Amino acid sequence: MRSLVWKWMLSYLLIGILIIASLTAATSWLIQQKAYERSWKQLADAGQDIQLLFDQVQEGRLKPAAFRERLQQLEKHGSLQISIQGKRYNFSKAGIQEVGTRPDVREWVRTVMEGGTIQEKKVYARQQGTTMLIRGFPLQSGGEVAASCFVYRPVKEAVRYVGPLQRALWLVSVVFAIPVSLVLWLVSRAFTRPVLELSRVARSYAEGRFETRAQYGGRDELADLAGAIHGMADKLGRVEAGRRRFIGDLAHELRTPLTTVRAALQGMDDGIMSEEEKSEFTRLALSETRRLQQLIDDLTELTEFEEHVVRYRMTAFDLGELLQQCVLQLTPAAEEAGMTLSWQGWTVRENSPPIRFRGDQQRIRQVVLNLIGNAIRHNDAGTAISVSGFQDGSQIGFDVRDDGRGIPEEMLPRIWDRFMKADGSRSGSSGSGLGLTISRYITEAHGGTIQAVSSEGNGTRFEVVFPSAADDTSMT
Repeated sequence: MRSLVWKWMLSYLLIGILIIASLTAATSWLIQQKAYERSWKQLADAGQDIQLLFDQVQEGRLKPAAFRERLQQLEKHGSLQISIQGKRYNFSKAGIQEVGTRPDVREWVRTVMEGGTIQEKKVYARQQGTTMLIRGFPLQSGGEVAASCFVYRPVKEAVRYVGPLQRALWLVSVVFAIPVSLVLWLVSRAFTRPVLELSRVARSYAEGRFETRAQYGGRDELADLAGAIHGMADKLGRVEAGRRRFIGDLAHELRTPLTTVRAALQGMDDGIMSEEEKSEFTRLALSETRRLQQLIDDLTELTEFEEHVVRYRMTAFDLGELLQQCVLQLTPAAEEAGMTLSWQGWTVRENSPPIRFRGDQQRIRQVVLNLIGNAIRHNDAGTAISVSGFQDGSQIGFDVRDDGRGIPEEMLPRIWDRFMKADGSRSGSSGSGLGLTISRYITEAHGGTIQAVSSEGNGTRFEVVFPSAADDTSMT
């Protein structure tokens, strides 16, 4: 994990060093350019002084020997060199003839003698390749060019005072980089700490410790990420708890019929049963085998629903007619249990246009039979069960009511769980305990809702509501 901190810190440090180096280099370059500008100005000022002295010579107020002496003083005090060339005047340092290449020098002289000026930075060949700043200008006499004058100075003289300043600037930059590096280190630690914390939490979740929480109280994107991870952990925790509960419930559901079948087979194998007992135990074992088969079928179907691999065959059909068929189908079972099952008809609320329900007819039949079958299995003799359909605006649905024993209110949210019987038990009654779970999947797949209203001793009502189903698209 520390590698992330180092990578982040080194990235920041590299960026910081590049910024500091760029700023220092730019500042150093600007200082050097200022030194060049100052030196060019000094050469220009020297040119003006030379022109004044030249004017004095032309007026006879300054003798040529004194003029040469004054030029030498300018060279000494200004750390520069002077070269004057003309038909009648010559104060030339031989080296000027070697500045750059000879064609360049001839061009310079010709330019100046024609009244122009030059400003160049060239290599001075005679002085071991020294780079020079050179300024050329004409000397006027009576309104005409009398001579060409060149004033030049080595670049190292121009930037003599800049070097120490540049070195000091780089030294300051290096010193400044130390606290900057420390700050970048602290910033990197601050930025990577929540990432490392989230990594620690993720490892805890991978090990099954879903109660772990990240210690991060920010309000930024990482805080949002931490919240999302915590939400994921809550869901994973519920899934894990459900998985364990499912395995336990499945083992319990399988244990009872297997124990019954095993006891019957063991008794017949031991030869301790009469023929009548053998017949009774055979019927019991066959019943438990059917129950096991139904449980396996329901589990397979539930898995298909949860993995969304069930394909629905959507057709338009009469929902009221289907409800009546389901009532007729289960009426004998209700009568055998001492109950009454009745069809209460179809109710159309006011201002409701005719709607022909569209859905998977076999799946909707499965929901209706599950709800009626639960009412029969989990109530006592004498219970009255009724089924009715309704249409209200763009909604269409049905409900299954009974006046039986009811379901405790605290158990209502759990009746949709796997293996949870409608009476709140997980054993001791027929059925796999998966019917309501499957019914909810089918209803929601059709865009509908299913809800139960019940209280202990006051009966139960299951209501299923669908939106207007005009879409011809099949669902998977």
